[in-house]
Amino acid sequence: MKFRLAGFLSESITDGTGFRAVVFFQGCLRACPGCQNPQTHDPMGGSESTTEEMIEKILADPYLDGVTLSGGEPFFQPEPAAVIAEAVKAAGKNVWAFTGYTYEELQKGIEEGTHDDWARLLKSIDVLVDGPFLLAEKSLELKVRGSKNQRILKLEDGKIVGRLYLLKKKNGSQARAVFLSCERQSFQSFRTPSNSSSFCPASIKPRSSWTLSPFMRL
Repeated sequence: MKFRLAGFLSESITDGTGFRAVVFFQGCLRACPGCQNPQTHDPMGGSESTTEEMIEKILADPYLDGVTLSGGEPFFQPEPAAVIAEAVKAAGKNVWAFTGYTYEELQKGIEEGTHDDWARLLKSIDVLVDGPFLLAEKSLELKVRGSKNQRILKLEDGKIVGRLYLLKKKNGSQARAVFLSCERQSFQSFRTPSNSSSFCPASIKPRSSWTLSPFMRL
């Protein structure tokens, strides 16, 4: 399947967890002020590629943990993005995606029937980094994201099942990233709890010597 490609990285350690390939899709209608990839906005820019070529390149590297779909906007070309994501998942690897839409905006487009093709892609994504880049919220201290409003969401079958947090020792000497599963259905007003037991299963409660810190603040 043909699509417009902005660029391809065979290996990256900054676009998700582990070693990842990154596919940059051409085209984005949001055109966020301060975007680091403005050359990817023009739908007719970039170059022509095929999903077959991308899949072959990704699966040829046995050391990759997965692929990250970026851009531009992967949901601007959801069909080829879904084809690549499904092939990567079928090979036992994981899929991250960066989108300028919020998860709620994607769901609204699907539910209203204006973007039925978004559903297939969303169901193929393991981790979604959502939300537009906001220059006023920019921080160079953030991990993975560009601005504080963006979230790192864990998905299963297109539904939110958790959010990435960092467990950090109270003395600040050690840290490890974990996805916390939450019982709340809406994540729009998600905040760091003083006691995670109110909505997180006992199996993922932090030890008493650890504190919960949002990944976005570190």
